[in-house]
Amino acid sequence: MSSSGDADALSVPPYAARTASTIEVSGFVDHADHTAYEVKLGPRVVSAKRYSAFRDFHAQIFAALALDPRFPIPKAVRHSASLKRDRVAKLSQYLQQVCERAPGTAAALGALIAFLELGPADVEALGWLHASTVGTSFSWRSSASSPRGVGELVVLLRL
Repeated sequence: MSSSGDADALSVPPYAARTASTIEVSGFVDHADHTAYEVKLGPRVVSAKRYSAFRDFHAQIFAALALDPRFPIPKAVRHSASLKRDRVAKLSQYLQQVCERAPGTAAALGALIAFLELGPADVEALGWLHASTVGTSFSWRSSASSPRGVGELVVLLRL
C-alpha cells in the first residue's frame, strides 16, 4: 500500500457515509387495493414496495444482521394519510439502518440488492462491494423479464 491513504480507505467502509443520505423511502402511492412506498436512490425512484414486502424482507435478513425478529413498524387496522406519512418516515429510517449493516454480510447484501431491485451500476455507485467482502465473489445474472436491466446478484463465498 502506498502512503497516500489507501490503508485508511480500506479500514473505513466507503458505503458508510453515503448510504444513509442516498437511499430513502420518499413517499407513498395509493392504488385501488394497496399502498406502495417509493424507495429512492438519490433523485430516482428505484422501486415501490408494499408494507408487507418490507415485513417479508425483514424476515429474510433479521438473523444475518442481528436485528430483533419483530418488524419494528407495527401493522395497522386503519390506513389514514397520517399513518402512511408516519410509515414513510419509519420505513426510511429502517431501510437506512439495514443499508448501513447489510454490506458487511454477503447474504444480507444479496437480499437487500434484490429487495431494492438495484442493478450493478447502482451497487457500484453506493460502494457496497468493499474490503469487508474480500473472499466473496459477486456477479450478475441478467433477467430478461426484470425492469431496468435488474438482474440477480450471485454471491459465491470462498472459505
